[in-house]
Amino acid sequence: MEIPSDVIIGGGITLSWLLSGLAKLFYSNGYFLKYKKYTGIGLIVLGIAISTGVSYFSGANNAANLFVAALTGLMAGLSAVGWQSTIKNAIEGMNKPS
Repeated sequence: MEIPSDVIIGGGITLSWLLSGLAKLFYSNGYFLKYKKYTGIGLIVLGIAISTGVSYFSGANNAANLFVAALTGLMAGLSAVGWQSTIKNAIEGMNKPS
C-alpha cells in the first residue's frame, strides 16, 4: 500500500501549494467572487480528485491505494484551505490601518 511520490510532490511543488495557487489564480480572475463561500469545499474536492487521479493513472489502482490517495488528497485540500485562510487574514491584517 504505497502512494506514488507524484501525488505528494510533483515537480517540487506540494499538492496543497498547487491547490492554493489555483485558488489564488481563480480569485484574481474573478471566478470565486460569486461563489466565495464554496472555495474550501472546492479545494478539498479538487485535492481528492487530483490525488486519486494521479494514483489511478500511475498504475496503483487497487482499492487500498485509492483509499490512501483519497485521504492524501483530503489532507492536501484541508491544508490548502488553511493556507488560503491564513494568507488572507495576514494580508487583511497588514492592510488594516493601525
